[in-house]
Amino acid sequence: MSETRTAICPVTLTGADYRRIHDTCHQAALLWDRAVDWVHAEWKTGGNPDKYEIQSFLTSIPEEDRPLHAHTTEILAHDLYDAIKTS
Repeated sequence: MSETRTAICPVTLTGADYRRIHDTCHQAALLWDRAVDWVHAEWKTGGNPDKYEIQSFLTSIPEEDRPLHAHTTEILAHDLYDAIKTS
């Protein structure tokens, strides 16, 4: 079994970069919450969506409501699926 390690690397950001990163994290959290709500609704109707169905739901959200890049959205969907499976 491989060991996972985490490295903490300090960075210095300008105020503008910090705000951009903060806003992006906030957008990702809102998208995550939206995906969780959708999965809960699917479960209530007897569905059990896989990671590709979650991905399809998230990428079907119009770009103006989903300001993150499609690849970021796909990774978010797969991470949510992994979190569900490990809970």
